[in-house]
Amino acid sequence: MKESSLKLLIFFFSGMAALIYEVSWIRPIASIFQSTVYVVSIILTSFMLGLALGSFVTKKFIDKIERPLLLYSIIQFGIALYGLLLLSLFSILPRILGKLLLIESPFTYFSFEFFSIFLLILIPTTLMGATFPIISKAYIKEKVGKGIGEIYSVNNLGAVIGSLLAGFIFIPYFGIRYTVILAAFLNSLAGFLVLFYFYKSKIKFFIPIILILFLSLSYCGDYSLTNLYTGGFCGFFEENILGDQKILFYEEGLYGYVAVIEEGEFGEIKRLMLNGQGSSSLRLSDVRVSTLLGYLPILIKPDSSDSLIIGFGTGATSNILSRHTKTTTVEIEPKVIKTADFFKMINEGVFNENHEIIYDDARHYLLKTDKKYDIIANHPLEPYQSFSSLLFTKEFLEITKNRLNDGGLYIQWFPAYWLKPDEFKDFYNTFNSVFPNQLVFVNLKQGEQGSYFIREKNIVQQDYYIDKNNDELIIIGSKKPIKFDENILKNNFNLLTEYDKNYLKLTNLDSPESLYNLLLFKGEDIKDYYKNADFITDDKPSLEFSTPIDNIKATSGGESPAMDDVLNYLHTK
Repeated sequence: MKESSLKLLIFFFSGMAALIYEVSWIRPIASIFQSTVYVVSIILTSFMLGLALGSFVTKKFIDKIERPLLLYSIIQFGIALYGLLLLSLFSILPRILGKLLLIESPFTYFSFEFFSIFLLILIPTTLMGATFPIISKAYIKEKVGKGIGEIYSVNNLGAVIGSLLAGFIFIPYFGIRYTVILAAFLNSLAGFLVLFYFYKSKIKFFIPIILILFLSLSYCGDYSLTNLYTGGFCGFFEENILGDQKILFYEEGLYGYVAVIEEGEFGEIKRLMLNGQGSSSLRLSDVRVSTLLGYLPILIKPDSSDSLIIGFGTGATSNILSRHTKTTTVEIEPKVIKTADFFKMINEGVFNENHEIIYDDARHYLLKTDKKYDIIANHPLEPYQSFSSLLFTKEFLEITKNRLNDGGLYIQWFPAYWLKPDEFKDFYNTFNSVFPNQLVFVNLKQGEQGSYFIREKNIVQQDYYIDKNNDELIIIGSKKPIKFDENILKNNFNLLTEYDKNYLKLTNLDSPESLYNLLLFKGEDIKDYYKNADFITDDKPSLEFSTPIDNIKATSGGESPAMDDVLNYLHTK
């Protein structure tokens, strides 16, 4: 192989490894600090700043380097070893988060978060940035422009291939740990090729040391969700910060990681986690959401024949609707379906001939299908999650409207946690612009009392009294007026089977009165409330940027200024 071709090959390997690291590092960092637009920006900023710093520092002494390829080889080994060490160092992230949660100033919070992430990846990114001026000195002879163009294009090609393989193949099939080990192998391969072709006398010195360190760090870096919270470097810093929680299931998927956690504060409560964010669980409030998303549209429109559910979750809503309609569930991450057995209590029977599961992005599916539905149910994650925010925009709502039959119902869970009044007004104005007729239910309403279940096999009698409305809303929208009152609800409730009534009883919704009590308001009740509000759109997804800040400012009580404002408006109207 020509000397110039070999130099380009090793730079291709290092570029490939760099983007594999970047894609891999985003997963554990974002899963701990939440996948908000700010966290993703901080990770990318830290990565690029490290590269810039490495190039800036190297330029100071580049002319003094007599053997640039040997230095390049050493740097590649350094990147590989620190990349492997990070698999253990990631276990400090939950501890950093514990400190962050005490901060209520967004500026201080994000500054602390930035410096934590920047310092964590400073060494490998600085070394990566140093490689460009070093390889440039070793490669370029006479034609500077031509040489720079060649090494830059080859490095970028490696980066493109690395990011593609990491996101679509390596992480989904091998997981974070082995993906990082593979990236470290590419760095080590680049370093070894330099030694083999240009400094054979150094191989006996470097290779045994690198091999021992590589294998040791690979073994110690036993990255997993459990070790992220309980591990450390080869177990030397073990500290269980999960408390009474136990991880029952954990797998890396194409779109993130999926986990099931068992909590023991009140008993055996299973909780589904998607990318570090709680999706649903066997708590009363969570099961109530799934139950209402399934039963409310059936009780309002009992003649529905086809329904679409966006997101499988625990499978409870899919289970309910598939017993009454021909049901399609669109789930972007196949790994979620593998957790269904953990939630049999509320989804048993979900895999039936009346239920089809399609693995796709909901927006993509709605755009490509010609099929129309009587019911579309959507249970997104919170809007501050960057991968969920576009499910709250005007454009997405219009897409769902176009997939509804005449008189069809769109039903959506909407968390009002910590929202400011203007933020709620913007969303409601957006919703109303697409679905001018609405019914809004609250998940748990002030004055409710009773008991709730949390164990898998039986109901645990835990008395409760709700002294304030829950901040989770179930919003139903339609293009046409929705015929709904207490008498209609009673008549349709009587049409339910014994299975349905027993299912509703699990969440203390054992009568039409208990369901009707959850009605917070009808759309016409607050027409003047949001008349001057803005729209939330794809190019202006305001909730994605404002809600993470609301989350930081929130008090431990989780009060919602928006909900208080709405209730005050309704009371004074």
